[in-house]
Amino acid sequence: MTSTSPPNSYGSTASETDRSFNRAVEHFLNLVSDAFAMVDAEGRVIRANIAYRRLTGPAGGAHDASIISFVDADRREAVREALKTMSEATPTRALQMRMRIGNQLKLIDAELSWLGESGFIGFVGHDVTREDTLERERLETATARDAVEQVGEIGHWRATRDFKLQCSPGTSRILGLDPTAPPLVLTDFVEMIEAADRNEAVAAARDAVDKCRPLKTMLRIKRPDGATRVLRVSGSPSIDARGQIEAMHGVVVDKTDSHAALNAAMNADSTVRRFVEAAPMSVAMFDRDMRLLMASQDWVAERGVPAEDLLGRSMYDIMPWLPEKWRTVHRQVLRGETLRHERDPYDSGDGRGQGWMKWTCAPWRDANGDIGGLISIHEDVTEIVRAQHEVEASKERMAFGMSMTRMMIWEVDFDAREVYLEGDWTDFFPERPTYDLLTGGETWIHPGDREMFANRWRAHMAGGPPFTAEYRVTLADGRDIWHSASIRVLKTAKGSPARAFAMIQDITARKQVEAKAMEAEQRALVAGAAKSDFLSNMSHEIRTPLNGVLAVSEVLARTTLDEKQSEMVRLITTSGRTLLRVMDDLLEFSRLEGDDIQFDVRPFELEETVRQACETAKVRAEAKDLKFDSFISAGVDGVFRGDAVRIGQVLGNLLNNAVKFTDSGEISVSASVEESDDGQAILHFSVTDTGVGFAPEVAQRIFERFEQADISTSRRYGGLGLGLSIVKRLVDLMSGTVTARSAEGQGSTFEVTIPLTRDRIAALGPLAAVDIEDFDAETMIENLRLLVAEDNPMNRRVVELLLAGSGMEIHFAENGKEAVAKFAERTYDLVLMDLQMPIMGGLAATRAIREWERANDRGHTPILAVSANATTDHVEEAKEAGADDHVAKPIVREVLFEAIARYARPSARKISTLDDITFDLDDLDVAI
Repeated sequence: MTSTSPPNSYGSTASETDRSFNRAVEHFLNLVSDAFAMVDAEGRVIRANIAYRRLTGPAGGAHDASIISFVDADRREAVREALKTMSEATPTRALQMRMRIGNQLKLIDAELSWLGESGFIGFVGHDVTREDTLERERLETATARDAVEQVGEIGHWRATRDFKLQCSPGTSRILGLDPTAPPLVLTDFVEMIEAADRNEAVAAARDAVDKCRPLKTMLRIKRPDGATRVLRVSGSPSIDARGQIEAMHGVVVDKTDSHAALNAAMNADSTVRRFVEAAPMSVAMFDRDMRLLMASQDWVAERGVPAEDLLGRSMYDIMPWLPEKWRTVHRQVLRGETLRHERDPYDSGDGRGQGWMKWTCAPWRDANGDIGGLISIHEDVTEIVRAQHEVEASKERMAFGMSMTRMMIWEVDFDAREVYLEGDWTDFFPERPTYDLLTGGETWIHPGDREMFANRWRAHMAGGPPFTAEYRVTLADGRDIWHSASIRVLKTAKGSPARAFAMIQDITARKQVEAKAMEAEQRALVAGAAKSDFLSNMSHEIRTPLNGVLAVSEVLARTTLDEKQSEMVRLITTSGRTLLRVMDDLLEFSRLEGDDIQFDVRPFELEETVRQACETAKVRAEAKDLKFDSFISAGVDGVFRGDAVRIGQVLGNLLNNAVKFTDSGEISVSASVEESDDGQAILHFSVTDTGVGFAPEVAQRIFERFEQADISTSRRYGGLGLGLSIVKRLVDLMSGTVTARSAEGQGSTFEVTIPLTRDRIAALGPLAAVDIEDFDAETMIENLRLLVAEDNPMNRRVVELLLAGSGMEIHFAENGKEAVAKFAERTYDLVLMDLQMPIMGGLAATRAIREWERANDRGHTPILAVSANATTDHVEEAKEAGADDHVAKPIVREVLFEAIARYARPSARKISTLDDITFDLDDLDVAI
């Protein structure tokens, strides 16, 4: 036979056609649902389709995977033999094998095909596991049905749409029909039904078909042999794919014998019937089919239906709502068990919630000893159970409360010599309390507390106050616990004790907390002192060199400088003051923690205070290429009374925040004063920026300590979030208000109002912060003789530079001991005393000078303590040592001269009146 090559479309070669055909075959094999694999004679898989890999799982696609490895062990040799015998003479084989895939055992119908001289074999497998399982289940079901029908009076039936009644052998036996006869026509079966039951039975069947619901009815039939049988028929419809009834399936049960027993019991006038009906509780008697034989009057009354309408009916018809658990109980009892429950919960269904029932269910037996049914007795014990629950709950609440509060109660009956306990005594006593233990002295009390306990007990028994005591008890494990006891004794008419009641509470935890609190308080005091020392030392170490920076920059600023040099000096001064503000913020935070913020209210130039804060912020803003605008109203000009430092601090903190959180754009500040006729004024100023801003809901908490708009702010901009909290605290203490409004990414505006009063002095003049009436008329600055105690050479040089040409006579001492010696040698008008010096400190030197004055009857010489330690504690400490006032380093020129003017009293060597003296602060530059 010859073959010709097929025509090539579009010039395709024969090899390309073969490849296309092979791809088509492979595509087809992957589409089919049967598993296909090409294997060799050893069963190794050469090629396989998707269905095969899906059947065997990942293991089937592995290199050198063998189909034989999946075959059940007892069939492997047969499959291996079949593969080896495949040839042209035996090209196909069909066999059934069980293949184990993972944990599953699958039944496969396989076909093997010899694929030619290459020795390859085609395997096609069809999974018939489900079909095999269903067939076995069907056979098992049929076998079980036949077994049931053989044992009991029961049968199965099926009514089709062609009005044929198919009967199982059991049904045929009950109906008296030949099991081998053709299916019974439904009309013939209807004729077998007793005339009295026929219409009801037909109506029930028609209703089940029309409404597609289960059928359940009782009827009597007359069999072909003339016997009458009582049947219970039940069934349900089956629906086809179109939603129509395909057939009715059901069972029929022969109830003839039990029905006869029921009638006999119903008609019997026995002692049992009379007892059941008259029983003073709910009693009911049922047959094996749970039909009511007799019941007490209470049981019938609970149903609310006349007795004649209940007798003979199934319990499940009378009470269709009965829970499934009761059907289980009845089945157990009918098997011979007796069951009971003392308080079984149930839902009352009348809105009263849960109820409880006491019941007993037991089988009854006929004359032959066979179980004929069951007797049920029940009683509603809801009220009893609720009362018991309340008592139990009360005891539990008491026990729980005593456990939670670590309490117990004991009672002693002196006449009966008995002890009653409430609570767990093991938590309170080393052994169980007995009459002898509680009345035999205080041996169970810690030796250190026995005397106190005995004294209070004797005082109480003698008619004194109620007995209460806190004492220790050593438990069996050696632990000491604390008792807080209150004892009350009831006495007889003769005055002897009759009963004693004691309530004891374990207060060990409280005592431990108190001890820890005392320890923590001591640690806090030590930590507070350490913090104060730290702040003091840090303040001194920073302020001392800063004093030189600021003082020299001020002296330098008063020399002849060109414009560029003046600018550099201003930058030095500004930087120094900025560093000073950082130091002040740290100290301010310390004071804020202790709510110890002091205000120094005095006259000051408001415009100068505002401008200084603005100039400092402007330098920082311009360094970030930010536009800075300020508007100061004309009303700001003049002298006002208030704390200039605090006001400057508030404005400075707001400006610092604005510069800090603004990367581009501008910052603007405005200040104005609103005045009234009575001299009162309200300072208004606002700070606006174009910075990061914050959400409106943050405005309520932005002024809290360590608070920033969000956690990323501190990471990006740094800081502790103290500036605004200090602002809020200061403004509140000055009876002002501060508000903030902002939007994220659009900047913020802070507005402040502070009440002030205008001062009656038109301008400050030479005395920057003191009312004119505060000066003595004979005060003359230029003739003052000052003793300056300062150990730092740089600071002494600064003093020489600043006081040169001031008209004051200056004497220096390098330590406290030298200062005391020089003070004793001559008279000084004022002493500037540095507090931290070697050999003898400033505090000790101040005390020594005061002692020398008293001993030598010399008048009081003003002493100004000068120190970098600006905390409140150090100020008070200096005043207690005898200093008249305290001046913090680095000193502001106006502040120093105000102090000198207030305290200095020159001698009578040269006295002029106030009218003869002109004070000019520019000529009186002092900075320590």
